[in-house]
Amino acid sequence: MQKPEKKKCEKIVFFCCVSGRVCYLLFMTETQSTTTIDCNATAEFIIAQLNGATIRYTTNKGCNVRNFRVVNVEVVGFSKKGNRRFVNVLCEDIDDADEKKNRTLHVEGIELAK
Repeated sequence: MQKPEKKKCEKIVFFCCVSGRVCYLLFMTETQSTTTIDCNATAEFIIAQLNGATIRYTTNKGCNVRNFRVVNVEVVGFSKKGNRRFVNVLCEDIDDADEKKNRTLHVEGIELAK
């Protein structure tokens, strides 16, 4: 069984404190551990990694990030155009009040949140 690749994400948090007329802008970095899934892993491995997991999904263009809690992985396959690995999942959209939705996600855009 393949081991997932781990990487660190830097998140910058901004705080602004107003004291009289002076405004202080504080920068704080928070390191979060995430795990990516190998696109060449077996379907069984991908299903085992995703079922019940909280994930961060970055779209193809990299400009939109969504957070989901995977309820069930329904399909693991390869796209006809581009031969990219994808999963069809039933998930709770954390960014949309935990509404349950069906989503098709490319595996390379998925990070398992820790």
